[in-house]
Amino acid sequence: MTVASIPDSMRNMTAAECVDQNGNWLWNRFSSLLNNHAVLRIAYMAPPSAARGDDRVYWGASNTGTFTVQSAYHELTNHSPRGYELARRHLDIDPLCGRCHAQVESSLHAIRDCVYSKGVWRKPVPVARQHGFFSHPLRQWLVMNLRRRTCDMGSLYWQVTFGVAAWRIWYWRNQLMFNNKSWNGDLIVRDINARAENICSTLSTIVYRRNTRIQKWIRWAPPTWPYVCLNTDGARKGNGDAGAGGLLRCGTIMLGSFMASAQILECVRL
Repeated sequence: MTVASIPDSMRNMTAAECVDQNGNWLWNRFSSLLNNHAVLRIAYMAPPSAARGDDRVYWGASNTGTFTVQSAYHELTNHSPRGYELARRHLDIDPLCGRCHAQVESSLHAIRDCVYSKGVWRKPVPVARQHGFFSHPLRQWLVMNLRRRTCDMGSLYWQVTFGVAAWRIWYWRNQLMFNNKSWNGDLIVRDINARAENICSTLSTIVYRRNTRIQKWIRWAPPTWPYVCLNTDGARKGNGDAGAGGLLRCGTIMLGSFMASAQILECVRL
């Protein structure tokens, strides 16, 4: 993207230092160092401003910066640009994988086929299954593994192990590319196993609780001695006479009852 060497004094410069007090880009500071395509891309962006609040995490696979399941699906199915796609669209970026530098980086290459990713997958996938595992196209590969229930790693569910492995491989790929953190295959495998075991343990607890639930009919039962139950009720005929009654019982034995008009009950209350 650059057409000239960047001066040492500018190598650690932030984007905020290239904006004047009115919030406009200081083009004279950096435009001569960039090609026209890069300048146009910067012109399309709003300059950083303190009035817009602090920096925040931005999900690059959607136009709004907000994570959605749909954008994640597009990311996994090559609907979102990786290195190859960006280069095909004439964006100034190296299409080769930033880890192995041997092949163009598609979504499948990043998650499975890169030599670094393969080194991680070979740990949970038995040797007898590795040929088929590494030979399917992206969509078939995802469907096949997400439908597989058995796992060669003890009590772990393969769908969980597979999903966690794909997630952590992508995560550590980004850590290497953007934060320059080293790629440690053994560390990543331990990370995957720990997270998968935690998820499977939680799932097993939920299944156990659901299977041991007992259905029981619940109904009201009369109290036993020495407790008694008092039932009362009342009725009124339009705006005329009104009355009430009740009974006192213990279990199936009636201990007493009463019946009276509203006028009598009112006198008793007073």
